[in-house]
Amino acid sequence: MLVYLRRRKVEEGHGNKLESAGMKGFAAVVSNSKRFSAAIRLGQIGQKAVVRNNGISLKLGPLKGWNRYRVAPSLAKRSFRQQWNKLEQELNQEQKEMDSSVRNRMEQILREREGSGGQHEH
Repeated sequence: MLVYLRRRKVEEGHGNKLESAGMKGFAAVVSNSKRFSAAIRLGQIGQKAVVRNNGISLKLGPLKGWNRYRVAPSLAKRSFRQQWNKLEQELNQEQKEMDSSVRNRMEQILREREGSGGQHEH
């Protein structure tokens, strides 16, 4: 209900212009993977000045209200995408040829299935 009322007010022109500009900027960044990655890298570098004990407790600007009673979490040292790329590289390097006995057994099972018309015995 609150979302509905908020949307109605914004559509009537009662929205905050700064908030609207911020949301358009956010949409422009997250809609492009290169811009999003660059923003994450920039955030990881920029947060070094304000992160203490894995959190941001600075009471300034847009964090002022939030950090009055809590601590904003810091960005991870490596983003999910960076971690995924590293994991994918490791997996590609570690791919090994399947053991021949396992391969032969799998091929035998496939031949048996094809011979029975794909029907499994119960």
